[in-house]
Amino acid sequence: MYLLDNPDHYTSHKFKPFHWNSFKKGKIFGLSRVYDYVYRPLELENMSLYDWIRCCERVKIPTNGKNYKPKKNSDSLIDPEMQDYDSETEYDQDTDTKIDTNETEPESQDDANATYQKMTDDTPFPTPAAKKNLPRNIFPFVYGHPLADSHAVELSTEDKRSVPNFIGPGLPRRNKGDHEYYCMTMLVFFKPWRSGKDLKTINESWDECFTTYKFSDRACNIMNNFQLKYECLDARDDFNA
Repeated sequence: MYLLDNPDHYTSHKFKPFHWNSFKKGKIFGLSRVYDYVYRPLELENMSLYDWIRCCERVKIPTNGKNYKPKKNSDSLIDPEMQDYDSETEYDQDTDTKIDTNETEPESQDDANATYQKMTDDTPFPTPAAKKNLPRNIFPFVYGHPLADSHAVELSTEDKRSVPNFIGPGLPRRNKGDHEYYCMTMLVFFKPWRSGKDLKTINESWDECFTTYKFSDRACNIMNNFQLKYECLDARDDFNA
């Protein structure tokens, strides 16, 4: 098949590279996918980072009355620091937008943008696109994203969603190593957040927050699959020993 210029690799799923380690060093470099997640649309407020990687893409908003065509920013899937933009600024997570999860959704997108603008510092950010000018499955970033006026978020249909392919250090193990680090990583993946303060309080440990947070059944199943991979590797090593 390969010699006939046909694909030599077939899978039932589409896999999306994700540099998962980019979220944990206090700063987000360039315009990474995690930065897109922090300023995700209000309509996706309760979406976890793991599902964000599966379901969402940053897309360019058409200008000059052109019809919308969903063109993926494929470069952002390969390397967060190799972006097709001029800015290579480091964005400090301390200036992330803060959000009240108990607050009801604002009546209009303009009210929502005004709310977020008050919560940020005096840095001038572009005004997000209006939802009424976008297709049904395209949503604007909240105020604070540096590309909010030119880009938006496309929510994929179920049949087009991907499986995250984690790139970077190995994921922490549940039963070995630093358990606090494991709890932090799983919370970052499966608990919706916009800043670290949304994940736990100052007086809580990561273990306490992990224990008390109610993960969905699906998230628990994915975490069990993470652990199952390590158990298989351990069994292989024991067999070869």
